[in-house]
Amino acid sequence: MLASAATDTGIFSDHLHALLQVLQDFPDLLGAYRQVVTAETPIVLEQKQAFGLICLGLVRKEHNQVMASCQLYRQYFRDRLSDGI
Repeated sequence: MLASAATDTGIFSDHLHALLQVLQDFPDLLGAYRQVVTAETPIVLEQKQAFGLICLGLVRKEHNQVMASCQLYRQYFRDRLSDGI
């Protein structure tokens, strides 16, 4: 179950698809989150982008930087967003 959690058929697929749709509706957040999930360390974003991603639960703030809020999100969205969606 854990191995397939970050896939389009995993237990969280509906939730992940809904979040992906929200990101696709807001290109500025999509681009910002692409930076987050492809970075190896926490990064600095514009305040508006960071706040939007925090409100969606996609990132957590660490000082003035943000990082993916969980490994599931990082893995799922890194796989999808690195393809240039």
